[in-house]
Amino acid sequence: MNNSNPSRLRSLAILLSVVTFLLSIMSCQYDYNSPSPGVIEVRLRTVSSARNIAFSPQNNFVITVSTVEAIRSDNAGVPIYEDLNAFNPSNLADRKAPTVVNVLDTLSRDSLKVLGAGYAPPAHYVGIDLVVEPGSVVVLDGYRQINVETSTDFSSLLHFDKPFDVNEGRTTRITLTINLDSTLTKGAEVYYFTPYYYISSVAYE
Repeated sequence: MNNSNPSRLRSLAILLSVVTFLLSIMSCQYDYNSPSPGVIEVRLRTVSSARNIAFSPQNNFVITVSTVEAIRSDNAGVPIYEDLNAFNPSNLADRKAPTVVNVLDTLSRDSLKVLGAGYAPPAHYVGIDLVVEPGSVVVLDGYRQINVETSTDFSSLLHFDKPFDVNEGRTTRITLTINLDSTLTKGAEVYYFTPYYYISSVAYE
């Protein structure tokens, strides 16, 4: 009659081992002590004097931004998509859609044009990477089209060294300024595109 006790003990020991194993897996997969993410928002601001290209509904120059990435201090890249809705599983197909921006509209002039916004782990960051392609023409007065040319060594990857922090549950707003007076220089019959961008401000909300 006592022969069943060892088997019961063995069964309980196996069950306890299985439960311990499952708990260890769960503790590895889910770190409930991890902080909530913050948000990185990247905006565009355009500077252009009237002597070069004035801000006007009749003037148009577009750039295409295909990649925005925040660089952490450990050199890991954190992708920033078009907006926070891109993190919805139903919008996975739209995550890599490029952003086309008219740098001469009022949103760009007033630092209101959002190039990207995304959730990011709280950490110290050292910069922003963008992939930017200029449009092929500048439109002036609504009808004049002037071709845009780039140099033979032009690279669409732009890197900006600027330290900033991402804090739990807060928004880090980064304003990227394009100086159009220096970026587009007028030739005899074309504009020459030499990107002159810089991060002009970092704000925390």
